[in-house]
Amino acid sequence: MVRYSAAERAALVALLARVGTTQLSDEEFSWWFDRNPAGEGIVSLAVDDGEVVGVAAMSFFRTALDGIETRLAIPVNVATDPRYRGQGVFSTLERENEAAAAASGSPLTVTFPNGASYPIFMSRLGWIDLPRLRLWARPLRAGAVVRYALGRPGQRGGLRTPDSASRTLRGLEVRLVDRFGSEMDELGRRAATGYGSHFVRDAEYFNWRYLDSPRDYRCFGAFRGEELVSRSRRAHVQARRLGRVSRGPRRRACRL
Repeated sequence: MVRYSAAERAALVALLARVGTTQLSDEEFSWWFDRNPAGEGIVSLAVDDGEVVGVAAMSFFRTALDGIETRLAIPVNVATDPRYRGQGVFSTLERENEAAAAASGSPLTVTFPNGASYPIFMSRLGWIDLPRLRLWARPLRAGAVVRYALGRPGQRGGLRTPDSASRTLRGLEVRLVDRFGSEMDELGRRAATGYGSHFVRDAEYFNWRYLDSPRDYRCFGAFRGEELVSRSRRAHVQARRLGRVSRGPRRRACRL
C-alpha cells in the first residue's frame, strides 16, 4: 500500500477506466485532485509487483458544521482489479485514507456507497447508516426514463449548443453565467442561514466545480437587476442508481 505520486498517474487512470464505477481522464484527475480549492485529495494505491491493482481516493470540501467552517474528506473514487477482490484491498486502503483524513483535521466523513461497497463500509469499517434522502429528478426526454428502466446507456451527444439569450421568469432575468464573482459569495452567505450544517457554496467552489471542469456543464443565474438571487447548473450525465448515505466512524476514523 503506497500513497499516490505523479509517477502512477497513467496506471491509476487506466485502472479506473477498466474497472472503476467512475472514470476520470488524465485532465479530469488533475482538475479534481490537484486544483480543488479545498486542497489536494488523499489517494492510496495497492501495488503488486509494480502494477497498480487498487485505488481509494478522498476529496476535501469546505463545510460548515454547527457554524464552524472546516474541511470534510469524502471518498470519491475506488476501484480494485477483479483478480484482487475479496482480499481486503479496498478496506485496507480506506482505513489508510480515513487515518490520513483524521490527521488532516477532518472531523467526520460521508459517502454515497454503491451496492458493492456498502456492506464493507457497514460491516468491516464500522460506518453509520443515515436515513435515505429523497432524490428529485426531471427527465429532459421521455425516452430517458425508458432507457433507465431497461438499464440501457443514455445518449452521449452532450448538451445542446448554448443559447446566450436571457429569459424572464416571474420578474427575474435568467441568463447563462460564464464566471461567478462576489455576488455568488453573498448569495451563498444569505442562503446558508437556512441550511444548518452544509457544504460551503461560494464563487470559488462553483467556478472550480463547474466552470473550470473539463466536463460539459452550464451554469445559469437568476438576476433581479444586477443582483444574483438564485443559480442552477445543468450537465449531460449517465444515470446510476444511488446507494445509501453514510457517515464515517466516530472513534476509528473521525475526530469529533
